[in-house]
Amino acid sequence: MRNPIRHLAHNLIWSTGGGVWAVWRVEPAAYRHASRAAKDQLLADTEALIRSIEGEYRLISACGQLDPAATVERMIKGVDLAASPEYAAVCEQILDRLEAVESRERSRYLAVPLPEPGGARGALAAFAAAASSLAAGAGAAPARIKPSEVTAKLAQARALRASWPGGIALEEVGPAEILWLHARAPRRGLDEPARPRPGEGPTSATGLGALDEVLVDEGARTDRGRGAGALNPFAHRHLKTLTEHGASYQAFLCLSEMPGTFVFPGSEWLAGLDEFDFPVEWAVCLRGVPRAEAEAKSRRQARELQAQVGEYTGDEGDEARAPAPLIDAIGALENMRERLSASASELEVQASAILCVYGESAAEAERRAETLRKAYAATDYQLSRPTGGQLTCYQALLPGAATPRMLSDYTQYTLARDFSMAMPFSGDRLGDEEGALYALGLTGAGMLPILTDFSLGPRIDASASAAFVGELGSGKSVAMKTAAYYVLARGRRSDWPGSRGRVLAVDRTPNQEWVRFLESCPGQTQVIEISDHARLSLDPLRTFAGKPAVRYTEAVLTTLLQVRTMTDEDVVLSEAIEDTVRAGEPSLLKLAKRLAARGRTDPEAASLARKLRAIAFKGQARALFDPRLEPLSVSGADAIVFAVSGLTLPTPEELASEVRLARLPFEKIFGQAALVLLTAVCRETAFAKATEFVLTSWDESWWMAGCPEGRALMLEMVRDSRKHNCAAHFGLHDGDDLGVGDEHADTLRGLLRLRYLFRHRTAALAAKGLEFMGLDPADRELRELVMGLSPAAVSDAERAARAGECLHRDLAGRLGLIKVLMPQDEAVARAILTTPRAEPAPAPADRAPAVAR
Repeated sequence: MRNPIRHLAHNLIWSTGGGVWAVWRVEPAAYRHASRAAKDQLLADTEALIRSIEGEYRLISACGQLDPAATVERMIKGVDLAASPEYAAVCEQILDRLEAVESRERSRYLAVPLPEPGGARGALAAFAAAASSLAAGAGAAPARIKPSEVTAKLAQARALRASWPGGIALEEVGPAEILWLHARAPRRGLDEPARPRPGEGPTSATGLGALDEVLVDEGARTDRGRGAGALNPFAHRHLKTLTEHGASYQAFLCLSEMPGTFVFPGSEWLAGLDEFDFPVEWAVCLRGVPRAEAEAKSRRQARELQAQVGEYTGDEGDEARAPAPLIDAIGALENMRERLSASASELEVQASAILCVYGESAAEAERRAETLRKAYAATDYQLSRPTGGQLTCYQALLPGAATPRMLSDYTQYTLARDFSMAMPFSGDRLGDEEGALYALGLTGAGMLPILTDFSLGPRIDASASAAFVGELGSGKSVAMKTAAYYVLARGRRSDWPGSRGRVLAVDRTPNQEWVRFLESCPGQTQVIEISDHARLSLDPLRTFAGKPAVRYTEAVLTTLLQVRTMTDEDVVLSEAIEDTVRAGEPSLLKLAKRLAARGRTDPEAASLARKLRAIAFKGQARALFDPRLEPLSVSGADAIVFAVSGLTLPTPEELASEVRLARLPFEKIFGQAALVLLTAVCRETAFAKATEFVLTSWDESWWMAGCPEGRALMLEMVRDSRKHNCAAHFGLHDGDDLGVGDEHADTLRGLLRLRYLFRHRTAALAAKGLEFMGLDPADRELRELVMGLSPAAVSDAERAARAGECLHRDLAGRLGLIKVLMPQDEAVARAILTTPRAEPAPAPADRAPAVAR
């Protein structure tokens, strides 16, 4: 088979058959799980683009294999592997895992032949194309393309693109990617080449003879035996392509019939191809016909149809004698004419669609083709298998190849809106270009690796803070811990001296699950307990210095001592704190002594000193008042975890009542003060160094957001996180855990860009979760999807296979279904789960326990 490319430059193809094509890659928009408003917007954007292109063009979609090595290269890009041995080991294990599964990524392209200029220039261009075609047929080398022609055609292509609406994102495709489309076509289903990333490869290419090294066998005649079916052409409607990489069997189907009417949503016949468990590639050869031309043609068709009706009715004029299909055709034509005349920008779209399935054997390709045909037949879309036209269909999927004449037999006539309902530009691409393998995409054939760089947000002027929402046991804590692991494991960057990833976590669990987890992660971990077992001091006067020491000590003590703002006690306390800091080597005990000394003449100071002495002897306050404890150094450890299982906070009902607020037990008052202190430590640590990305994880953060002070502190962290190269992650059972009807809560909810929604088994909570994700809470299908994520009442094997499923909205605002993967680190995997497990049975008394070898 002869290669149709004569020359490549930028996103332009000079075809051996004449003419120049311009090719753009289409950036897909999230669709399947998007809100109805987002779906309507994508439909409007697609329709606007389709309406703006007149003449012939082509849409092409390919499902290329992902190269495991290329994926891992994206995972390690920018990471200092010498300083990150644990992450390097994880990447090696992931490489082995990716090589064992098939991963594919759908790419979409718009290819448009550029109009030839009129007059003498047009005649010269046509002559040059004909001469090139004759030279190619004679085996001679085609004439070289002049740089001036490249410049003129590139300007023409860019002017054409500028005339289209901008709702659909289009990027110029480089020669390397165009060559990839042609090189992988004969190798579908085999060892395919990897798609070049944007910007890779040269800006021009010649000497494309290697693309000719393909043998095509229509009907796979070389495989036929001498049986009874060997000569039956209908039993061999597939194509065999032979290259040095082996034989690929490909079957092509053409869309031969569509429904008479279209509804939206419900007519996404191109987007629906991602529902199959095998890859389906496609191309649609399109021609946009202006309204005036389409109306003239429709009038002729109407007269012809009426004439046919007259043949059945005769002189009596009884239309009941005419066949029903003829009457239906007249009605459909009248509807199209009415819609054509309703808008000056409307045009007719003539579409010829080809679908491609493939396999490593003819039987596999045939089976997939029949599965596809039957599935679409059930929805009034008829697919035909052209006998003897498989090679022609194969060529239609290649940009730059001439449009086959055979496809005119399968042309469907629609309007721009009807064709746009097929959703040719929809997709579910998620994640970042670089980052850790955080999840697998659960859309389309094969598992799509989802890379996430949790430190990316500040580098692109966006917030990296995130919310993880789900019921107990749904997987949100594992997802938060996995994110924390990758911040620690890959935080040292080769292009950023002094960089590292750090994690601060608040652990309220009695079994200290975050302590156990972070101690298994890379780097050094400090554990801070606020209890009578405290090992490090959180005395704010010893932990901080200068103005921060004054600010945070005032904030903690006004809460702890229940001091009202701008009272005499408040003024006395503030003065004493400043005096203690100025005196050097400050501490809360020295502050208490200073207040006691001042209390000889000042009753407010005496009262404050008595309260401080009383609190200092309470067990929980040891972390604040014990001078024997070493003060916390916020610049040392890679991970700092605060073990605060003994802390309790006031309920929203207590905070709303002046009477109940005045009677709060000391444990809840101390909990409020400790919350202020923890947030202060996290804030100062996160903001200390711009070279360090600091993630603060607040699992089960409803306890923090339950009071106004907590919500205000959460909001302060999120608001300031971007400019200080840090982020906060919040684990929630419900989006309302952030508060309802509160200014801080509403703002906080709006600033959390990254969102993850895990399982909820009640319709009410599932609906609230969908609303938090920006989706329609009344959508029954979406509610059932959320209620069915990571099912619990299934076998152990299925539960393990589906653990980590969630809906995810990424940094770019795209939304899709993913499965979070735990890190490929045995120690971390053992520490990350909190599912209770039976302890091993003790050895019988008369037998010694087995010795591990």
